Parts: sequence; C-alpha cells; structure tokens
Amino acid sequence: MDKAVAQEIQNKNKNKKRMKFAFGILLLVVFYLIFRWFLTPTLNSSEILIDTVELGDIEATVTATGLIVPEFEQVIISPIDSKIDSIFISIGDKTLQSQPILALNKEVIFNTLRKFEDEFEILKNNKTQLKLSLERTLISLESDLEIKKLKIQSLESELKTQERLSEIGASTKEDLKRAKLNLEIAKLEKVSLERKIENQRKTLEADLKEIEIQIQIQSKDIQEQKRLIELATTKSSRSGIVTWIKDEIGSNVKKGEVIAKVSDLSSFKLEARISEMHSEKLLLGTKLKIKINNKYLKAEITNVQPTIENGIISFSAKIKDKSNELLRPNLRVDVFVVTNSKRNILRVKNGAFVNGSGLQEIFVIKGKQALKTQAKIGATNFDFVEILVGAKVGDKVIISDTKEFINKNKIEIIE
Repeated sequence: MDKAVAQEIQNKNKNKKRMKFAFGILLLVVFYLIFRWFLTPTLNSSEILIDTVELGDIEATVTATGLIVPEFEQVIISPIDSKIDSIFISIGDKTLQSQPILALNKEVIFNTLRKFEDEFEILKNNKTQLKLSLERTLISLESDLEIKKLKIQSLESELKTQERLSEIGASTKEDLKRAKLNLEIAKLEKVSLERKIENQRKTLEADLKEIEIQIQIQSKDIQEQKRLIELATTKSSRSGIVTWIKDEIGSNVKKGEVIAKVSDLSSFKLEARISEMHSEKLLLGTKLKIKINNKYLKAEITNVQPTIENGIISFSAKIKDKSNELLRPNLRVDVFVVTNSKRNILRVKNGAFVNGSGLQEIFVIKGKQALKTQAKIGATNFDFVEILVGAKVGDKVIISDTKEFINKNKIEIIE
C-alpha cells in the first residue's frame, strides 16, 4: 500500500517537472518572439510605397508657382473723366477688331472742342491783323527811306554847288560848312532809318512766329479733343473675348480707370514667381515644365523682372503649345525650372524617403526584409530621384517615409 502511494507521488512529481519544462520552453519562445519584434520592426507591404530602380533620364528642377494668363490682353482705360452712356457688349461675348464695346458721355469734350475751335479762329484773325499792321508800318518806313535817299541826293548836289561857288569866292565858308553838315545829318538819318526797317522786319517775323506757335498749339489741342471724342466710344484693337467690363450705365469713371478687358483666349503665356535664392538659374531661354492635371507642358523664359519684392522674383515664359486644351485663364499651376539634364542614369520615383541630395540612408528590399543602405542622391525633380551610390538596376526601394525606422538596420516586410 505504501509503495503504491509512493509511486503515485513520484509520477505526479515527474508530470509537474515535464509541465514546468514545457512552460519554460514556451516562455522562452514567447520572449524570443517579443524580443525579435522589438529588435526588428515589421511593415505591411500595403502600407508602404515601393519602386524599382531603373535606367532613365532626369531633369533637375527647382519649383516655382505660376499663373496661366492670355498671351494677349487689352486693358481699356477711360480717356477722360466722364460717365458711361451706353454698353454694346457683355462679359463673355466675342468682339471683333474695332467693334464698339461701350460709350462714354461726350458733352464735356464737345464743349471743350468748340471753345478751342473759337480760340483757334481768334488766333488766326489776330495773326492776319498783326501782319497787316506790321506791314503798314514797314511800308511807311520804307517810303520814308526812299524820301531820305532823294534828300541826300539833293544835299549832295547842293554841296557840290557850294564847293564851286566857294572856289570862285561867291560863297562863304559858313554856307559850305552848313551844306556839309546837312548832308552828314541826312546820311545818319538814312542809316538810322535802315536799321529801324531791319528791326521792324525782325519784329514782324518774331511776332508772326509767336502767334503761329500759338495757332499750332491750339490746333493740337483741337486734334486731341477730336481724338478723345473718338476714344470715348471704346473699341478693341483686335478680336477676342470680353473678360471684364464696367457695366453700370450712368456710373462715373475717372481718367485712367479700367473700364474693360479684352483677351484672346486662343493662346496663353505663363506668369511665374520663385524665391530669390534661385535667381542665378533664371536666364532668358531657360526651359520650364508646367504641370497641369499630371501632364506637362514645355515653356521657355522670355522675361525676368529686375526687381525683387519680399524675397520673390517674377518672370514670364512662352508656352510651346500655347493653345493646348488644358490651358485656361487664371489657372494656378506648379512650375519646374530645369537646371540640369542627365541621360541614362539610375533613378526611382520621388517620395518622402529622401531629403534633398547628398549622402543619406534608404531601405532596399532583399527578399522579405528591407535593409538600411547608405546611398548618395544626385539630381532630383518632382517625379524622379537619381541614385548615384547604394542601389542597382532592378533593386526595389521603399520610397515612402521611413524616418521612424532610421535607427533600425532592417525591416520585416509582410504581405
């Protein structure tokens, strides 16, 4: 009896030892798995982005922002202070070249024109009167000159007579001296009269030139008023679409105020802005890529503004396919300024896994693991990243954000 009990106790002890041993093994496995989980993180393949390294081309770019605008836009301004009398066309309507768009009130211009025309006639009349008056004075002086010439001839004859009489003693010295004096006085009076006539001619020319200048100025003022009357009925200089118009009949407008805009929506150009830190890259002829709905249009810089405002430089560009169906006015777009082009290089799609160029660590997939690899990144653009060192053709690279695993050497990839 005692032996049976002792055997049963021994069997129970053996079972307890076996259970403890099995539990210890299980515990070690659990601790191993937990340790491995902490040591090697895991990622589901559906949670990450992966791309395959390939040979291809890349264009290094810097990013700018742009606005698509009509290649041609006529901004029509009011030529005068006035008010709107009539509107002949609405926003969105097509307009032909020289077709009236709206009309301003012309009453003030007409009144000014009539005033200028009256003043013009007065000036012409003043010119005629001045010319007649000066010519009468000139004729009178020239007549006096002829008389003076005749008097000099008479005095010369008298002097000769006195000289002959003096030779025969029939004339006194006083008579001869008086004859000479009268002749000298007459000659001086003739010279004075000739100078007076010359001055009168110059005065006539100067006065006539002055009034002629006034007439020319008045004529220009009249032509300007006629031009303003013509401009008061605003017209487009070419065919297009009315994109904006001040359409309030009777409203006042100031001289220089915009009253309408006409655009040619068959062709467009790009107006863009970029940080001044990239100013050295903005050269005339520099190639651009415009992104619209995941498609790209080519462009070329045609003008760079010389001034910098708040650290921003503005520039314009000619779009190669300027009539592309993707283009529309005031469309905001991403613009990529091409700074360098490389052919037949190793590349992967761009993503959050890189931060600029230079040495950095990426994860390259080997089997079911992603191994941390030091790579050298070259040129980048919106679509691709150049890999100079760290991967080869056919390697698969995680291109999504891996910053949280930067201290891990590998990542387990699970399906």
